Amino acid sequence: MTFQERLVGAREARDDRKSLLAKAPLFQDGVEIASLRIRNLSAFGVGGVTSIPLEKGMVLTVRLQGIGDIPARVAWARGDKAGFQLRQRIEAEALKLSDLASVKLPGSGKVPARFEPVKDHKRPGFKHS
Repeated sequence: MTFQERLVGAREARDDRKSLLAKAPLFQDGVEIASLRIRNLSAFGVGGVTSIPLEKGMVLTVRLQGIGDIPARVAWARGDKAGFQLRQRIEAEALKLSDLASVKLPGSGKVPARFEPVKDHKRPGFKHS
């Protein structure tokens, strides 16, 4: 088997990833130690940016909204970026993103006068008839 065939096989064996942007807390021994900004998610993995640097091999719990607490191992870590191997299969579509009912809408929609559109389009210095 050639290198190219192995590379294609490895890509086919890898689960489909869902690109998204969500947040999840990370726990170790029941204590929240960091937060994770999820960038991609698959059936057995999560990748993203963490609030603190992690070490490869750490065993943590990732709390995924709409899915629950999932045990995970840090598969790789580079600075504040990390990939997690989940200990159980998840359905990426089950991840609950923000609830639109909880999104705060702006107040009255009134803006200060200096930010309102200009109503007078006359240029200064010109005589207007």
